Amino acid sequence: MSDPGELPLAEGATSALVAEVQDRLAALGISSGDLSAVFGASTTAAVQSFQRRRGLPISGIVDGATWHVLVEAGYQLGSRDLTIHSPMLRGDDVADLQQQLAALGFDAGRVDGIYGPLTANAVAEFQRNSGLAPTAVADSATVAALSRVTPRRDTITLVTAVREAEVLRGDEVIVALGDLGSMEPAVVAFSASLANRGVAVHRLRSTGESPQATEANALGAHCYIGLRAAAQLHGYRTAFYKGYSSASSSGERLALALADAIPAVGSGGSVIVQGMATPILRETQMTAVVVDVGVQGLNELDVLALSANLSKGFLDFRASAATSAPLG
Repeated sequence: MSDPGELPLAEGATSALVAEVQDRLAALGISSGDLSAVFGASTTAAVQSFQRRRGLPISGIVDGATWHVLVEAGYQLGSRDLTIHSPMLRGDDVADLQQQLAALGFDAGRVDGIYGPLTANAVAEFQRNSGLAPTAVADSATVAALSRVTPRRDTITLVTAVREAEVLRGDEVIVALGDLGSMEPAVVAFSASLANRGVAVHRLRSTGESPQATEANALGAHCYIGLRAAAQLHGYRTAFYKGYSSASSSGERLALALADAIPAVGSGGSVIVQGMATPILRETQMTAVVVDVGVQGLNELDVLALSANLSKGFLDFRASAATSAPLG
């Protein structure tokens, strides 16, 4: 593997790492017509195609997030033993394992391609049910046992979604709020607005997507909402987790509720609801939504209106979650 230290890669770059990017894309069936090691327009289009497939921002630039997901895409179930590791193992092989376990009724957590404690526990439980030693290591014997079982595909959504949805029915839900870029005044106002409505709120102090996911997970938050200024947007986007063949159903409902509440804020621009697999949405272990704000020049009144409307959207979501029929 080439040294990824030269990232990001963009059109005009020439290096061995560019050639590796092209080879990895080709192995996934996304070929470019550029010369090997030359990052031309065709490679840009191929990178954009990959980013679109994987729920990443479609920039055509190979940044750190795109590179890591591209490497993960090269792993196939059975090509390595999967176990609890620091940092956690990631890859398409993990996602395949999670999907198969979920289809058999074992709660491996969200299908996110990250081998965490829930996935390890599900592996151990499957091993016990299969007469294998419950090592929580998805080794060749475990993969072979999985291949001999016919999964029930209709159970995937139920197993992975019930727990996430049920925690939102509780009387007290902890909401983690994060500033993902140039939105601190809005996060402060949103926090105050929710607190005034009796919602338990924790403003995250860390910056960056992965650090905020780690902080929210450690807090044991039931819900995460991040705000981010997005100059490339004309309007707003509410994004929820969608990756591999799985999506967060409660995240999508929250994204829709927040989107319904936003249009009264500011002037111009549309509201997009989009499933994505950016680090914050993938790594948080709870219902999570990122609100990207593309409307430029929000004044103090706009910030207050945005926070009030987002609060209304969240409370509408909570009311819907409390009254909807249980999954299953």
